[in-house]
Amino acid sequence: MKVCNEVRTAIACGDHDELAMTHITQCDACRQYAQHINTIDAHLASVVIAEPPAELTARLLAIAADHAMPPIQSRQPWWSTLMAFLIGVVAVITSVLIMAELVVLFAGPFGFGAYASDIVQLPMALYMWMRKVIPTFTDALVAIDAVRMQLVVILMVMLALFGWYGQRNAKQRNN
Repeated sequence: MKVCNEVRTAIACGDHDELAMTHITQCDACRQYAQHINTIDAHLASVVIAEPPAELTARLLAIAADHAMPPIQSRQPWWSTLMAFLIGVVAVITSVLIMAELVVLFAGPFGFGAYASDIVQLPMALYMWMRKVIPTFTDALVAIDAVRMQLVVILMVMLALFGWYGQRNAKQRNN
């Protein structure tokens, strides 16, 4: 049966190799199939294939272009919205904690530095917890920590410049 299927496929494709020809001489069903296919091919050979006019093709393509559907807007996956939200939350919390670090630096002389130092220890506790819970985020946490330190340095420089500028203006007003 497998040989018959292969031979009939070869006959339908117009491939009359030696195996097919020897099988046709031995199998009546395949011989009748080959005769049937040859009859169909003979009838189709007399059919004239008309080439459509180029103007008709152009008009049909124009109509199809006019009625083409606009591209479907792809939606963002749900997790990308969640990640954007979480990045925003982390940015806000980091900003608050950076301000708390600055309060610790400047609050010591005023007596409430101990409370602020407790707040400053929160980011390290959060980072350690995240490293334990989600070890694949270690590289991201290192990058976030580096950015946090850079922001602290930038804020320190800005505060120093603000203090220097304020003192300079105060001296100018006194003179």
